Amino acid sequence: PKRACLNRGNKTSLVLSSKDGIALDMLLEHLCSGQLELQRVAAEEIRSLAKQNADNRVCIAEAGAIPLLVNLLSTEDPRTQEHAVTALLNLSIYEGNKRAIVRAGAIPHIVGVLRNGNMEARENAAATLFSLSVMDENKVAVGESGAIPRLVDLLIHGSPRGKKDAATALFNLSILHENKARIVSGGAIRPLVELMLDPAAGMVDKAVTVLANLATITEGRKAIGEEGGSG
Repeated sequence: PKRACLNRGNKTSLVLSSKDGIALDMLLEHLCSGQLELQRVAAEEIRSLAKQNADNRVCIAEAGAIPLLVNLLSTEDPRTQEHAVTALLNLSIYEGNKRAIVRAGAIPHIVGVLRNGNMEARENAAATLFSLSVMDENKVAVGESGAIPRLVDLLIHGSPRGKKDAATALFNLSILHENKARIVSGGAIRPLVELMLDPAAGMVDKAVTVLANLATITEGRKAIGEEGGSG
């Protein structure tokens, strides 16, 4: 039987009644119902519940929500897509869920959200990739997924928050040697140098840390020099 442990109150670490378990079962049924309105409402509710505390994140994942949310990343409804990717972001805060999300095949679908989603969905997709790439094995998978050009695009064209989410994800990915050349060839140097030279953007430190990682390879140093970011 599925664990009935969703916490709808303000206190954490509570195992609640079977009623909450039934409510979670219903949300999961709605996620796979094929009815857009039910899917949107259920994804939004799970997004909210997963944000609240670690117990909820564990229970939602154990109940089988992750593959259902991954399926909704490909929906053509922008709000449902946004709720689904944000729910996965919130679930990924719990370390044990990061591997489950990747195993469910989420990464290419998250890259799809980065390409096609509304701005909030794209921001949260970038933040999800950052969260997943905390694990070294996921740095490889994200780097190979085609995410880097999409993150660079968000770094250039995103909202202030989107730029920060993209830069943070690129920083995590740039720790892995194999990703450095991908980030350089993906066109990240110019926007990073521009952000480094623009204190008003509030991202000088973040841009510097990514550039420092990229400067450890020859093509990174060359590109930084060409963009006037050295010295």
